[in-house]
Order: sequence, then structure tokens, then C-alpha cells
Amino acid sequence: MNYKLYADCAASQFKCCKKLGNGGFNFRCPYCGDSQKSSTKARAYLFCKNGFYAFKCHNCGKGKSLIGFLGDQVHDLYAEYLQGLQDTQTRPNAPTRSMK
Repeated sequence: MNYKLYADCAASQFKCCKKLGNGGFNFRCPYCGDSQKSSTKARAYLFCKNGFYAFKCHNCGKGKSLIGFLGDQVHDLYAEYLQGLQDTQTRPNAPTRSMK
């Protein structure tokens, strides 16, 4: 499964999203909203470690696997992931919808 494509699609939906050189993403945290004083601060990250993506916010401390993050915040991608699991009985293919 290509988790990077799911991470690409998910991260692009959040404010102040920036792609990082290491293949990760930085954006405003959808859980805490980051700084109340500055709308440009973004302390949440989707990053790859050992081939798997994870979410971490350095403001509120929330951390989740990519799939857990999708289940909480990007319901349509999560549903697509689950459908892919059911369809293949193994690992799903890449998401079918395009990045925004």
C-alpha cells in the first residue's frame, strides 16, 4: 500500500499546508488549531518513519497513525481506505480521488 498518496491527499486539505523536503507535511493542527495569536503558525506534521506515516502536533501533543488520523479528520479518505481493504481482502490500492 502506498501510504504516501493517502498522506498527500489528507495534508492538502488543511490550512498552511507545506510539503517538507523529507516527504512529510506541515500544517495547522485540526485538533487544537495551533496558535490563537498567529494564523500562520503550523505545528502539526504528517511524517514518514519506517515506511509508515504518522501525525504529530507539537502544540497539543496529539499523535496518531495516518489511518487513525484519517478516521478522525478525513472521513472520505478513511472510507475509501476501508473499502479498499474489503475489496481486496489484503491491502488497498492508492486513493482514487485527486489532491486539492
